[in-house]
Amino acid sequence: MDKNIIKATANQKLFDYKIKDCPAKSLEMILKNENIELIFINAKSSSCGMFRIIDGEKKIYINENMNTGRINFTIGHELGHYFLNHELKDFCVLYDKDRNMNNDKNPAEVDANYFSACFLMPYNLYLKKFNELAKEYKFKQDIAIKIEKSSLHNLYLLKNVASRLSAYFLVSKQAAFYRLKDINLVSVYDEFDINVLY
Repeated sequence: MDKNIIKATANQKLFDYKIKDCPAKSLEMILKNENIELIFINAKSSSCGMFRIIDGEKKIYINENMNTGRINFTIGHELGHYFLNHELKDFCVLYDKDRNMNNDKNPAEVDANYFSACFLMPYNLYLKKFNELAKEYKFKQDIAIKIEKSSLHNLYLLKNVASRLSAYFLVSKQAAFYRLKDINLVSVYDEFDINVLY
């Protein structure tokens, strides 16, 4: 699906639900209004969540063995399947932190991840919060934090910015980093290991 359509769908849902602040705080209300039951399961596997319609009843299953940020992103991902009207013929699985969320080649899964990122970290609000941090940490607004292999002097700054955005938007540091990268607010070398942010 075209990224612009996914972004527009996420923005429409933010508008429909009058969400102007941290969208993760509204997930429970959205689930309730959409008549989607949230069920936590104790899954030992790498699966994080799935969306199912069983006998006409909409259900999102979430692995309870994850941190809050990962749970929120997973709920956003499963809502992506729902709002993007994906035809779900098999289990729709979002993989754990050991698997990069952009590595899954299934188009529906990639689209659901992108929906979650756009919905939970809307561009305008994300840029606003990034620029507030730019003022606080005294770096240029609207300019990407650049991490070069030969010089890691901005790594501490990136750790702080990703951590603060993660805390504000109630998502994982991984999701916060990939959103920064997606909207060109961070630039890293090809072999950059995201684990250095933890």
